[in-house]
Amino acid sequence: MPDNSYQETLTAYTAQLRGLFAAPPGVAPDEVVVRGGAAVPAEVLAERAEQLTDISRQLGDMSATYLEAGDMALREAAEMKLLAQASAEMEIALSLLQTASDEAQGRTGSVTRAGRAAGSQRAIEALVGVLEAPLEEGMKPFIDVPVLRGGEKIEGIDVDEARQALKDQVRRSLKAISRQAGKTSSLGLDTLLSLDPTLLKQGVSLASKEVGDVIEKLVKGFNELVKRLATSAMRLLLQAYDWVLALIGKDTEATARKKVHEWIEELRQSHTQAGDEEGLADKLVDMLFTTQKIQEELGRQIDEKGNDAPALATAAETIKSLGSRYEAKAGQMESFFKAAKGANSLLLALSAKFPGAAAAIPVVAVVVLSLTGYTLFSGYDHVDTSSARFFDRFQINIPDRVEGVSGSVTKALKA
Repeated sequence: MPDNSYQETLTAYTAQLRGLFAAPPGVAPDEVVVRGGAAVPAEVLAERAEQLTDISRQLGDMSATYLEAGDMALREAAEMKLLAQASAEMEIALSLLQTASDEAQGRTGSVTRAGRAAGSQRAIEALVGVLEAPLEEGMKPFIDVPVLRGGEKIEGIDVDEARQALKDQVRRSLKAISRQAGKTSSLGLDTLLSLDPTLLKQGVSLASKEVGDVIEKLVKGFNELVKRLATSAMRLLLQAYDWVLALIGKDTEATARKKVHEWIEELRQSHTQAGDEEGLADKLVDMLFTTQKIQEELGRQIDEKGNDAPALATAAETIKSLGSRYEAKAGQMESFFKAAKGANSLLLALSAKFPGAAAAIPVVAVVVLSLTGYTLFSGYDHVDTSSARFFDRFQINIPDRVEGVSGSVTKALKA
């Protein structure tokens, strides 16, 4: 169970998220209302963003501790919380960069400002809903399929029927998870493949000690307000990176980043035309997950050892939920990738007028690289459970937080 300090910090953080783009009482907004939104004055936004970065750090550090909980429900809930927080901070970083860009170019009266604020607020409201779901309920608030607890049985089912039902569900879940992994990782690949290979390589090798230099280059020559907005944007972006780091494992991330870069460069060679990124992602997922091989292996084991019909039926229901659980997590990753793509496009456009903006592009690249890796590694965790097998193939220690399809079948057969 989460302690009171966690809940208090969460409440403070979500309150700041909800109020970030609200016009303060007695202060006229910068713009007219557009679709229910009004642009908060840039000075107020800068102050609120600075306050948000501090409470964000506290909450993220607290959530990360639950990734190592003995209860799988808490581990998965912590994943969702950190993914949602990272997505919220990427969305806000994008909005801050857009506002800083307007201010730097003298476009404080831009009619798009209020629309941007309204769009960001809608995205944030959806993420707040994820953050406020009770941690102890695990994935229940996010999926329709019930997550069965150990000991639940389904009586009155024939053994042969139970074997076939389990094999069918294994096939469906493996297909669902791999499809979702391909769909989600393609969003990350879309951004990464759009980058000049040199910029991407800088992202791969970027060290934390270099980040301060990046921020200095980004804000050099701007007025104090623009500096505050851009600095907060980068701080939030880097904190989003910290949450991805926590998810993937600090000892693993550097190796994973390089490995994902290798895969991307291999894909780049076969990237023949714009729009085929999704196909490239599917190709990568097929190579990593080997779902056909896993399906065949599990099918043989079920036929040979599956003698407890209720246990097999329960395993089928548990495996059914795995696809839904991964889909829910992938939804948070997709929100992140979309905001990151916007930030990348904005920085590329800005760099034409303000060369210092180009220094921040590798920072976006490193975060997207890492989350793309997590998208793939988490998908494999839901498929196979055997992180040791993945290490044997790719020399990467990936997270092992759920009992995947393979592990669920093995557990049922032991029964």
